[in-house]
Amino acid sequence: MRYLPVPTENLEIIQDEIYSLFPSDLMSQSVLHYVTPADFIKKPNLKSYLEKTECINHVEAMAFIVFQPFCVHSIHIDSGSTEYSLNIPIKNCKNTYVNFYQNNGPIEKKLTPNKLTFYKYDPKQCVLIDRAEMSIPHIINVKHPHNVVNENDTVRIAFLIRLKKEFELSSDQKKNAFK
Repeated sequence: MRYLPVPTENLEIIQDEIYSLFPSDLMSQSVLHYVTPADFIKKPNLKSYLEKTECINHVEAMAFIVFQPFCVHSIHIDSGSTEYSLNIPIKNCKNTYVNFYQNNGPIEKKLTPNKLTFYKYDPKQCVLIDRAEMSIPHIINVKHPHNVVNENDTVRIAFLIRLKKEFELSSDQKKNAFK
């Protein structure tokens, strides 16, 4: 599974809850910024959503990811043991995408500016095979080659909920997943 849409009827309320804890100094940079999960799980609508999606007991970490206008991230897979991430759009996510690729070349170990490891692919060796618009929440397989594309003239903010290694999609979720 590359991704699974996980819509919610009260997305705007959840977005407002999460955005109320957004560090405004992040607006001027493209950055992955980890936060303390306990601060966010206290938010009632987010907590209810995590319970409903069966993710509440599997939260490994949480982070904001900010992309400046017209930013195209490198094609990569995430490091660590997490396979799935519940990604929630927060601001300006319409017409922004997570693209998925078939890799036909080598992989290169890299560090982000804040010293996090990820594995980068040469775009000349990759073929686009799918894309998910991030205007609604999705569970993303972060072990499949992917990148984020902000085709807008505004800063894009999303909230990532990294799920523990033992997280598995339910049979109902699997039926709705894109293979």
